[in-house]
Amino acid sequence: MCKKLVLFYLLFFTTALFCQNNQVWQGYFSYNKITDLSESTNKMYASSENAYFTKDLTANDIATVSSINGLKAEAITAIYRSESKNITFVGNKNDAGVCSFFQNGFTFYTQLF
Repeated sequence: MCKKLVLFYLLFFTTALFCQNNQVWQGYFSYNKITDLSESTNKMYASSENAYFTKDLTANDIATVSSINGLKAEAITAIYRSESKNITFVGNKNDAGVCSFFQNGFTFYTQLF
């Protein structure tokens, strides 16, 4: 009985250690329902309900920002890009005045009213 218990613990803990090796999260973004658009000189910004994406018009690359990247929005209603300040503003419907700011890869949140 003791050998079976040791074997069970050994198998359990080795599988528990190896099952968390690949921690690369991947998000799936819906391009079907776009809620708002914003444009800069060489990029286009489009928001969906829970994420937004940018398309580089010169290189034709698409990058997404979602909850994996730190965006905490359940229902995005507005997006605006300020090139002079290098900030992307994201407005949420359900968060009662909370606005998200993205600048240089960092996310900031503030209560507007």
